Amino acid sequence: MKAQLKQHNGTPTVFLDDKPAFFGCHLVGGMHPDRLNEHQPYARKYAEAEVHIYSVDTLTQEWVGPRPDDPSPYDFSLVVPRLQGYIDVDPEALFLLRMGFETRWLPENWWNNTYPDEVEILSDDARWGQSFASSVWRNQVNDLVEAFIDHLKAVGLYDRVVAFQVGAGSSGEWIKDMSCMLPETMDYSAPMRRHFRSWLRKRYKENQSAFQMAWSDPSVTFDSADIPSHEEQSSTTTGHSFRDPRLERKTIDFYTCFAELCADDLIEFCKTIRKITNGEKLIGGFFGYILELAWNMVFFAGTGTVENAEVSTMQRSGHLGLHRVMHSPDIDFSSVRTAMVFVVWAVTACLCNRQNHCGCMGRCILWKKTR
Repeated sequence: MKAQLKQHNGTPTVFLDDKPAFFGCHLVGGMHPDRLNEHQPYARKYAEAEVHIYSVDTLTQEWVGPRPDDPSPYDFSLVVPRLQGYIDVDPEALFLLRMGFETRWLPENWWNNTYPDEVEILSDDARWGQSFASSVWRNQVNDLVEAFIDHLKAVGLYDRVVAFQVGAGSSGEWIKDMSCMLPETMDYSAPMRRHFRSWLRKRYKENQSAFQMAWSDPSVTFDSADIPSHEEQSSTTTGHSFRDPRLERKTIDFYTCFAELCADDLIEFCKTIRKITNGEKLIGGFFGYILELAWNMVFFAGTGTVENAEVSTMQRSGHLGLHRVMHSPDIDFSSVRTAMVFVVWAVTACLCNRQNHCGCMGRCILWKKTR
């Protein structure tokens, strides 16, 4: 089936086989074939309501790394039984495949153990997952995507896929909770340092004098520039979100670089999928939580200390690179969670307000994307 985004009555609209369609989904998540008996009754109810698109998590368990008896880093053996379980109860079943590339969740932590120099380093030296600046990771993700789509074609399931959703970060939302939502800062890895220095050269057009003036540091060079320290990233001139460029240009530059990097990673993976699928599938990812990223881990978990509550995820998440995503011809949609209303008493409670969204819906429509 061909799935594309087109203008229809002035609004970005999903077209399935060249016909406008309502893109209602049943969010399944990481369904395992052993739990089919739990999932199938719900799928049957959705099918009866004429909702035939199922959003299924993939690739976190399939990207297993090389094994002694098999040099392939992939194990796609559960792909067919996982999806077939829905086809059995809904012959019209179609799939949005949510692909997870965060190495933190891969089996036995194999990737982080194999490539320790490519892992993000926090200010307390903790190492949870790949650096977004790792070219090793990016290249391997592109290879994984190609192998996965080839497998879908080989087993006859490719035509049932209408969309691919690209995810990285702790929950696939391009936000790393340990380095974005808690006091520890990032990313002090060699890949990020190299990327930041390369970014600075482009940002200041190789003009070292202009660079030194911007940073108010006559001794800094493009070769010596480093990631802002924990103290530099944690302090702000005004409140928790506003920085004075005369005093904090170093940190501003780093967070700008990081935001553009997150967006560019997403765009690169989507571009790979676009090329492989010849533009006949919808492609996107979680991105653009602009209106609500003042949150931190205190909002979600039992980490309610004053220090943890002082963190703002807004600059540290990478979502401020949204403008690059909106301009990319390789991204059809930005998936944005419903807004959350947080009430803090003795503990933190989370209430979901389903009438609002934490993304910029009007901006998506302006740039002919769907949310």
